[in-house]
Amino acid sequence: TLNEIHIPVDKPVIFHISSLDVIHSFKIIALRICQDAIPGMSIPSWCIPNKTGRYQINCAQLCGNGHSAMTAGFLSIDSTEDYDSWLVQNTPADGEGGGMSFE
Repeated sequence: TLNEIHIPVDKPVIFHISSLDVIHSFKIIALRICQDAIPGMSIPSWCIPNKTGRYQINCAQLCGNGHSAMTAGFLSIDSTEDYDSWLVQNTPADGEGGGMSFE
């Protein structure tokens, strides 16, 4: 889904963090990542996840009236086999639109 990110375990991952409106903060406690998301900027944050699981992504910046109800989604750290299967199922066929980028 749009609110779930899948990444493989034991491989370097770079998140390019940005915002469309105000300053937010991309936070994944299990990976010890907390990076501000600033409009108009793409800020890299990287990790090498070493444990599979599903973790909540939070906004750690008080960013407006709806902040307390804001959940950014989930991060799923998958085994290599599960990630490869997910990637095959979720990669658009040639010629179809799509805005996701997988590296």
